[in-house]
Amino acid sequence: MERKFIKGCSFICLLLGAVIVMAPGCQKQVTYVIGGYGWKANYLDLDGYVATDGVDKVKTQYNLANADIGTDAKWVSYESGQKSPKPFDCGGCHTTGFAADGSTPEGYAGSGTCKTCHPQIYDSLSESGHQHILNAVSGAAPDYPAFCPGVEGPEKFTFGTTPDQTKIFDLKGIQGQWVEANVGCEACHGPAKDHAQNPASVKPSLDAARAACGKCHISGEKVDGIEQADYIISTNGDLINYRQEWEEWQASPHNIAGGPDCATCHNPHATTIYGGKAKTDGRRVYQNEDCLKCHHVTIGQNMSSLLCIDCHMPKAAKLAVSKGIIGKEGNYAYVGDVRSHQFKINAAAASPNAFYNPDRTAVQLDASGKALGLTVTLVCQPCHSPGGIKPHGLPEATPYTFDELKQKAPLVHASQPKV
Repeated sequence: MERKFIKGCSFICLLLGAVIVMAPGCQKQVTYVIGGYGWKANYLDLDGYVATDGVDKVKTQYNLANADIGTDAKWVSYESGQKSPKPFDCGGCHTTGFAADGSTPEGYAGSGTCKTCHPQIYDSLSESGHQHILNAVSGAAPDYPAFCPGVEGPEKFTFGTTPDQTKIFDLKGIQGQWVEANVGCEACHGPAKDHAQNPASVKPSLDAARAACGKCHISGEKVDGIEQADYIISTNGDLINYRQEWEEWQASPHNIAGGPDCATCHNPHATTIYGGKAKTDGRRVYQNEDCLKCHHVTIGQNMSSLLCIDCHMPKAAKLAVSKGIIGKEGNYAYVGDVRSHQFKINAAAASPNAFYNPDRTAVQLDASGKALGLTVTLVCQPCHSPGGIKPHGLPEATPYTFDELKQKAPLVHASQPKV
């Protein structure tokens, strides 16, 4: 979707716009948007550096509205302690065909070539978050701030001209080089030039496509521009830090021989946040049937209108926004904007603190590296508290204490075999 230029402005309007752009206090222009699809947006300036509060002296992160927890769209602080320009070193996950050393990546055909034979997959992927994690300012994600090129944004940003793809690597703030911005076909399927030239005999590896999820959905030290799994599920306050789905899955009961992997539940060609269906087969990213193939259970306690993921994948992680909910006993539960991928519920936990390590900087793991499980504070209390959240538009749930929730949680599947 291309941005629309304002047309029909009189000479006075153009003059006023020029005065606004040149007025004291106006900040540097921006050329690319990092994210802006379903959670938040950050920005690259004309030199390819990431805009930060510390350098630009204004709030530089735009949080999108979140209807699930009732937060409005607004500008918030980002890296307020940054003293020098922040390089863009995120190409390993935000682009396709990334080379950390700046060399020209070889063997790539480009997503446009893939579209020739796979138009439905291409169209479906183009509507997903993978295709909106490094947007040129001339493009737009579904909930991207509705600014016009050349017009000031709320924090006195102005939109510049997006550098030509061949010029962007000359910008001082850009680290590495890539074939195309955003996560395209070959980011997961690997270089496909040979496949495009000889599709009958050269096939992309599906195994590599599934393993590719763990390349970016992790949080650890970078090696050649790619983050490495550290098998630590870090937390910030009561919530899990975002982008650790791979570490969470590794620490979950699903990480067993023959168990489900990412593509078992997720359709990689469909959006995960806007409830869309993949155009290839009409399958949603998630449906209850995915769980019921292996877990032959029903939901009791008058909770049959909930989805399996509402309890087993609560929004216990935070990417942009969160909400504190006061429980019946006056304690706080926090709801984030990203679902946990640990799946296991530890209803027997003596206290909410059982979820965390002693200094509450990470999720507590056992000797085999498995998570002990989500406590009822993270699973149940967000709904079962005064003024709690109401998933799927359901009525407000009955408030319960921590001990009451511990007693009731095992009853949800009590009459069913545990699988």
